[in-house]
Amino acid sequence: MSDILFHRDNYVFSYRVAGLLLRGNKLLLQKPANDTGFAFPAATLSLAKPAQIL
Repeated sequence: MSDILFHRDNYVFSYRVAGLLLRGNKLLLQKPANDTGFAFPAATLSLAKPAQIL
Protein backbone atom coordinates (compact mmCIF):
# COMPACT_ATOMS: atom_id res chain seq x y z
CA MET A 1 0.00 0.00 0.00
CA SER A 2 1.25 3.46 -0.74
CA ASP A 3 0.78 6.72 1.14
CA ILE A 4 -1.44 9.39 -0.40
CA LEU A 5 0.93 12.03 -1.79
CA PHE A 6 0.42 14.95 -4.14
CA HIS A 7 3.40 16.32 -6.09
CA ARG A 8 3.38 19.83 -7.54
CA ASP A 9 6.48 21.58 -8.83
CA ASN A 10 9.09 21.27 -6.04
CA TYR A 11 6.54 20.51 -3.31
CA VAL A 12 5.08 17.31 -1.90
CA PHE A 13 1.86 17.24 0.11
CA SER A 14 1.44 14.21 2.38
CA TYR A 15 -2.19 13.56 3.34
CA ARG A 16 -2.36 13.10 7.11
CA VAL A 17 -5.04 12.69 9.74
CA ALA A 18 -4.64 14.12 13.24
CA GLY A 19 -6.55 13.63 16.45
CA LEU A 20 -7.12 15.57 19.63
CA LEU A 21 -7.06 13.94 23.04
CA LEU A 22 -8.26 16.02 25.96
CA ARG A 23 -8.23 14.77 29.52
CA GLY A 24 -9.30 17.30 32.10
CA ASN A 25 -7.40 20.47 31.20
CA LYS A 26 -4.55 18.63 29.39
CA LEU A 27 -4.06 18.23 25.63
CA LEU A 28 -1.85 15.49 24.14
CA LEU A 29 0.80 16.88 21.76
CA GLN A 30 3.95 15.44 20.20
CA LYS A 31 7.30 17.21 19.86
CA PRO A 32 9.44 16.11 16.92
CA ALA A 33 13.11 15.57 17.83
CA ASN A 34 14.31 17.92 15.08
CA ASP A 35 11.83 20.76 15.69
CA THR A 36 11.16 23.41 18.33
CA GLY A 37 7.38 23.29 17.94
CA PHE A 38 4.63 20.89 18.88
CA ALA A 39 2.05 19.05 16.76
CA PHE A 40 -1.10 16.99 17.15
CA PRO A 41 -0.50 13.21 16.99
CA ALA A 42 -1.06 12.21 13.36
CA ALA A 43 -0.52 9.49 10.80
CA THR A 44 -0.38 9.28 7.02
CA LEU A 45 -3.20 7.66 5.08
CA SER A 46 -2.62 4.84 2.64
CA LEU A 47 -4.57 3.92 -0.47
CA ALA A 48 -6.78 0.83 -0.12
CA LYS A 49 -6.05 0.41 3.59
CA PRO A 50 -9.15 -0.52 5.59
CA ALA A 51 -10.19 1.64 8.53
CA GLN A 52 -9.60 0.20 11.99
CA ILE A 53 -12.30 0.67 14.59
CA LEU A 54 -10.97 0.70 18.15
